Amino acid sequence: MGKVLYSLEVFRKSIDKCAAALRPHGLDLVDIVVNGCEETYDIVTNTLPAITAVQIALVDTLTSLGIKPDFYFGHSLGELGCAYADDTLTAEETVLSAYWRGRSVVDSKLPRNSMAAIGESPF
Repeated sequence: MGKVLYSLEVFRKSIDKCAAALRPHGLDLVDIVVNGCEETYDIVTNTLPAITAVQIALVDTLTSLGIKPDFYFGHSLGELGCAYADDTLTAEETVLSAYWRGRSVVDSKLPRNSMAAIGESPF
């Protein structure tokens, strides 16, 4: 989807902005989104920023068309997309959060596809 939508100017500018934020970390986001294959997405530090960048670009594309949601909800990376959509995080902060989440998984050597769900009250 990202590969096809990259031809839209608004979408491309969003992906390029995210790519600039990730470049210092050695990640070529444009190549991942436009040329990625199955093996590319087996690497969590590619997958998480790419998914998040596509969410950012979709928000920017819809916003450019005058479409603004009444509310937001998301799970996992979708929560980052919501934080961007409601202006809590910038595009750069959002995509870097996804990147560092992936780096944390890699660096901690957690078992593949593991997740902790913690039901914690704020009180």
